[in-house]
Amino acid sequence: MLRLLYLLLRQETRRERGAARPSYPASRRRRAGRVFAVGAAALAACTATALIIAYARLGYVPNPLAWVNTRMATLELRVDAVASAPLVMFLDIPAPAGRETQSDPNATVRITSVNTSFQPRFQVAPLAASVEVGNQDPIPHNTHVFDGGRTLFNVAVPLAGVRVHKVLGRPGIFDVRCDFHPWMHAWVFVPPGPYHAVVWMPGEATLRDIPPGSYRFHVWTPAHGETISTLTFDSGEVKYLRLAGS
Repeated sequence: MLRLLYLLLRQETRRERGAARPSYPASRRRRAGRVFAVGAAALAACTATALIIAYARLGYVPNPLAWVNTRMATLELRVDAVASAPLVMFLDIPAPAGRETQSDPNATVRITSVNTSFQPRFQVAPLAASVEVGNQDPIPHNTHVFDGGRTLFNVAVPLAGVRVHKVLGRPGIFDVRCDFHPWMHAWVFVPPGPYHAVVWMPGEATLRDIPPGSYRFHVWTPAHGETISTLTFDSGEVKYLRLAGS
């Protein structure tokens, strides 16, 4: 097949150089064109196979889907009301296809007890960030961090000025409480990926550059907790979603 393709190419080259061009019936010319097309396809397939074999010998097999020219999707969000701020919205891919979360072990999150309240009340932190717990009050507080109903860590800080360091090892919305003072409450949000938004008042938010596929869409507020639905994005799709309020 490759030799036939070579001979056809050589024949075309001779024609371009002024060689005599014999007259063939139309049916024969069409047949030659089909042969040329099949030969070109075979050459492309052989080249691709050779590249895959070469990559495999190097210990790397490229993902064929990466060669497809897909267009990123967009999610346009409209929030009509925020009864319990902040309103947190984010996408993640259902397991086990979830992508690796970006981490920053050099980041530091500070949770400080000030005037019998946690400061700040809400914050966003990257994965693997250090948590620095402190107390500026003359009375004891503990900083009890929950992952859902499970204790992530519980730090007793009996004296002002004492600081304790922990690490956020997974994505999630973590509830911070003081067991001595039930009104003390705060939250730390560790996003599972880049597609998230936090709004404090009615308005609009946009999540861009979303690869096509199916995602879990999370909506969370302090008063109502978390709701989860599924959203699927086609290549290049712009999806509009309206939230009546939480």
